[in-house]
Amino acid sequence: MKRGANRVSDGGSRIFPVVSDETRGNRVKSFLAFLIFFVSPLLLCEAHGGKIINNAPRPRVIVPRAQTTPGLTAEAADPAWTAAVQLSPFTLSLPWGPPPSSAPCETEVRLLWDADWFYVRFLCKDDSVDTPIHGHDALIYKGDAVEIFLDPVGDSRQWIELEFNASNDVLDQLFICTGEPKTDSSLRLTDEVIRRDVWPILAWDMRGLKSAASRWSVEGKEIGWIVDVAIPASELLKRSGFHQFRPMTLRGNFLRYKWLSGPTKRELISSNWSPVAFGCPHHSPAAYGEIVLEEASSDLRAVRAHEPATAGIILNETKRLESRCLTEGK
Repeated sequence: MKRGANRVSDGGSRIFPVVSDETRGNRVKSFLAFLIFFVSPLLLCEAHGGKIINNAPRPRVIVPRAQTTPGLTAEAADPAWTAAVQLSPFTLSLPWGPPPSSAPCETEVRLLWDADWFYVRFLCKDDSVDTPIHGHDALIYKGDAVEIFLDPVGDSRQWIELEFNASNDVLDQLFICTGEPKTDSSLRLTDEVIRRDVWPILAWDMRGLKSAASRWSVEGKEIGWIVDVAIPASELLKRSGFHQFRPMTLRGNFLRYKWLSGPTKRELISSNWSPVAFGCPHHSPAAYGEIVLEEASSDLRAVRAHEPATAGIILNETKRLESRCLTEGK
C-alpha cells in the first residue's frame, strides 16, 4: 500500500488517517495503563488526606552468597534455601487513616545471591488464595500478590517493581525520576515530583527474569503458596556500570498484598519489610531498606533490622564512574 493510501477525507480539505482496531486498542490500553499505574495511585495517596511520619530507621539485611544454586521450582524442600538469610517479619504498611481490620499475614522472605543472580523466595501462609486477574503486566495486585522493589544505585533516580502471584503471573515495571527526588514526611516523593518528574514505564520488560510459583502443602494440606525469583545482574546493575554482583549494597523493599472479603467490599491488607505508606511503595524509593551482599558465612547471616541505612557502595561507585566519564570526555 502506498504511503497516504490509508486515509479518508470528509469531503473538504481535511484528511483523516484511518486507525485500525488493533492500533486503537493498543492506544486505549496504553492510556488505561497510565491511569492505573500512575494517576490512580497518586489520587489514592492524596485522597486519605492524613499525614504519615515515616522516621523509623531503615531495616538492613546481610545476604550471603549462595553455595548451592536454587532450583527455582518453588518447591518447599529445595535445600539451597536453607542457607539463605530470612528477613525480619513483615509489618503493616503505614495507614493514611484508620488501621486495617487484620494483622499482617504470615510471610517469610529469604535472600541469596551469586555473581549473575539475586535470588528471592516468598513463603506466604494462606488458607484462601485470591488471584482473579492473570497475564503478563496484568493488574495482579488486584488479587493476592507479592512485590519486590529495587533501587540498585540507591539515589531514588531509577528503580524497578516486580510483582508475582500464586499462578506465576508477572508484572515488571521501570520507574525513572528526572528531577530532584524530594520527599514528604512519609518518605514518598512529593506530589509535584511525581506529576512532573516520575516516569513509570510498564512497557519495560526485565530480560532474563526467572520465576516460579506453586501452592504450598504440608502433609497433604494446603497452607499457602511459594514464589521463587531470580533477578539477573546484567539487567539490574546496568546503570551502575556492572554486569555481575559482588559484595555491594542495594536499596529495596518487599511487600505482600492480601485481599480479604468483607460484607460489602474487599479489604486490602498491605504489609512490608521496610515501612512504607499504604498504596505508595512505587513512589517511595527513599523508604527502602538496605540489602548488603556479602561473602558471609552462616554465622554472619543475621537481619539487622534497626541499623540505619547508609548511602551504599553502589552509589559511591557509580559517582566514581560518572566522574571518570566526565573527565575522559573533556
